Amino acid sequence: MLAEPTYCGGREQRRGLLRALGTAVVCLVASCWLSPSVRAEGSAQTGLTQYLFDRAALFAEGYAKGDQSGSLFVDILNAGEVINISLCGDELTDDLQIKVFNAANVLQLTENLSNGNISCSDPMNAPLTNPVRFVTTSVGAHRIELQNLSKSTDQSSFFERFDIS
Repeated sequence: MLAEPTYCGGREQRRGLLRALGTAVVCLVASCWLSPSVRAEGSAQTGLTQYLFDRAALFAEGYAKGDQSGSLFVDILNAGEVINISLCGDELTDDLQIKVFNAANVLQLTENLSNGNISCSDPMNAPLTNPVRFVTTSVGAHRIELQNLSKSTDQSSFFERFDIS
């Protein structure tokens, strides 16, 4: 007679885990089936110690080779959608520049900030109240260029806090 395999936990514990997993799968499938569309907003949060190089630093460090690789993109599905941009450079007093191009690569906005519009120590756990707001007039992938004008093109030319949504 073969011995039953040894597992961490008893048979009832395994059954309970399988039931919980089955319930989670059923709930996920039901929510996707009952909801005709799923929507999300916001930018990726990479951690408060993960900085974002600005455009010049991307080129200086060899990470970017052209406009496409030195930019961020926001996909606009309907004209009139708003792009909100909140930034802090290496320091709150850094001069910053934001450029937004439409899908046809036509410059739509140039915004120069004499200070960041979010604190460099903001924990980003509440709504951001002072973003640069750009109301789109067309659909497609809008290209965003970010520049820290107070820093040279070295590794201090970055954004300590950023949110694009």
